[in-house]
Amino acid sequence: MLELFNLYQNEIIAALAIILVIVLYIIIKKKQKKPTVIDDPYDTDDTDDIMEDITQQAPPQTIQEIIPKEETTPKETIAQPSPKPPQTAISKAIKKEVPPHGKIHKEDFKEFANKRILLAEDNIINQKVILGLLADSDMNIVVANDGQEVLDILQNDTNFMLILMDAHMPRIDGFEATRQIRANPAYDHIAVIALSGDTASDDIKKMYDSGMEGHLEKPLKMDLLYDVLYTYSDNNTTPIEEDVKEDISVQKEAAVLDPEDGLEVCGNDKAFYAEILNEFVQDYNDSSLKLQQYINNKNFDDADKLLLDVVGITANVGAKKLHNTAQALKTALKENPAHIKDLFLEYHKDLKDVFAAIREYVQK
Repeated sequence: MLELFNLYQNEIIAALAIILVIVLYIIIKKKQKKPTVIDDPYDTDDTDDIMEDITQQAPPQTIQEIIPKEETTPKETIAQPSPKPPQTAISKAIKKEVPPHGKIHKEDFKEFANKRILLAEDNIINQKVILGLLADSDMNIVVANDGQEVLDILQNDTNFMLILMDAHMPRIDGFEATRQIRANPAYDHIAVIALSGDTASDDIKKMYDSGMEGHLEKPLKMDLLYDVLYTYSDNNTTPIEEDVKEDISVQKEAAVLDPEDGLEVCGNDKAFYAEILNEFVQDYNDSSLKLQQYINNKNFDDADKLLLDVVGITANVGAKKLHNTAQALKTALKENPAHIKDLFLEYHKDLKDVFAAIREYVQK
């Protein structure tokens, strides 16, 4: 045996080496086929650790794709309907619907006998027109010459059915006076009605925004004044019983002086109308000179105030042509300066013409 081993020693060793290599090869191959075990990072209940780990490994958009977050809106951030803007304060005066009626005459205002109104008007002629119109009504009318006087009167006397409030007055204008009135609950029972020659939509909006709840345009029309007084009166008597007739207005060419219109405003009182005409001549005979000075000095605010008075008064007396020219010049001061000179010259001519027509009328 030993002799055989010695004889084949080299072969045996070689065979053993081959066997050993084969065994080692098999062992290595088996190890390569065995799967490597890696812990699954998502196989855990520690959600916070997962989120932290992912955040460190991926950009934000990848996170949102892998783990989308449920979008929720906190209750406090849910959009709510915008609250309605506060309404402009108005009076709490009781309103009545005006039933249909025929043409109103001066004597019809007796229906409001003993009712009290506060007239806020700084122009003496306009004061006289309204006072003359209501002279036989037995109404109690208190006059204030500006907004400050209105507030002073109300401090001691609040027993008024309504206030006829001129929009443009010295010291405190009608807008500011109305705002202060509406801010005081003690005056809640008093309605404020605007008196103004301004008819543009922006002007009317400004009146309502200040707390005025109605608008009477100058020149004052008896029918509209009657309707306002009836609306805010607690007098339950039925208005004049007449057949209701449709009022058909015929458009006339602007007249230098239309006594019919002027007389209607003055309640068909010829003596009163003549008095108003004379006062107009006396108070405004130098208005052309004043306007010229205002315009040359570029004092357009004072020019506008003067023209506003003229617009209202000429409408009351029936001076239609001058009324239209004054209104056009007033507009040009703000919107069309190129026409100021021509309109001023036309104003000067129309003023002379209406004075001549007034002289002819009162001398009849």
